[in-house]
Amino acid sequence: MKRLFLLAIILILMPFWDLYGQVFKKIDTFVLEETDDVLLSGDVQIQNIRNDTILVVDKAQSHVLIYNRNGKLLSFWGRKGNGPGDLNQPTSALKLPNGNILVTEFNGRITRFSPSAEVVDIVSTKVNRLNKSLLLPNGKVLLTGNNYTAEEHYLLYLFDPEKMVVDKEI
Repeated sequence: MKRLFLLAIILILMPFWDLYGQVFKKIDTFVLEETDDVLLSGDVQIQNIRNDTILVVDKAQSHVLIYNRNGKLLSFWGRKGNGPGDLNQPTSALKLPNGNILVTEFNGRITRFSPSAEVVDIVSTKVNRLNKSLLLPNGKVLLTGNNYTAEEHYLLYLFDPEKMVVDKEI
């Protein structure tokens, strides 16, 4: 019954899929540089564009990459693992107002790195399936995640990057 319902929803929504192109407009394109040390996987997400700097998270390679606006690789760090400085399925990266970079991981861990990629703090939020993050104007970070609720839906969390704590579930 659930599959039939899902199929019906998909068939109903199919005509609206073209709205994506009508709502979002391509404003710029660029090619991200690759090197012998950096070969981008298919699971790459551009996370943040500020001050001509582009933050990219490569989930498969467990890298955070910093590019300039022209796609030139400025720096990168990360390796697969669970130790300090290691990344385990990174899902987003944000540049904080003080220059530090906040990296979230699917397992709920959040690491704050200095601008030179040194580990400043690590915290386990106990929010499983940590997915996306958004820096809010007040300096807090909005997170989406899932704590395996009965409904299995994503929940919103407010995170304080200075205190490195989840303030509350929204």
